[in-house]
Amino acid sequence: MKTTAAYGFETLRVDPDSLAATFTTRNGTKIHCRLIQPDDAPLLISLFSRLSPESRRRRFNTSLDNIEPERVVQEARHLTDVDNRTVGGAILAFADGVQSAELIAIARLGRFPNAPASPEAEAAL
Repeated sequence: MKTTAAYGFETLRVDPDSLAATFTTRNGTKIHCRLIQPDDAPLLISLFSRLSPESRRRRFNTSLDNIEPERVVQEARHLTDVDNRTVGGAILAFADGVQSAELIAIARLGRFPNAPASPEAEAAL
């Protein structure tokens, strides 16, 4: 674990592998979940590219049909720049219980800088 200053107060970086877990669904599919890491940006880009136009519209409440690739990369890098405590707190889910498998979901926790105890959660599956 390492300490970093974020939003004007000290936070603690959490080892992403320390909270990893594998779950088995009712139909036997294994889902591996772990905290997000800075080098996960390509996984988010791939997940975004697999969303249908309708899924994107419902997820982001706007049409993202003509978004520039540079913007997708920029957002993916921003979303993976987390301390997994106050900034981000993202969980990635992989099918078949292996990290090399395709990313199937992400859940994120966001807290406002002026109210670090107030959680906001969102998920994209």
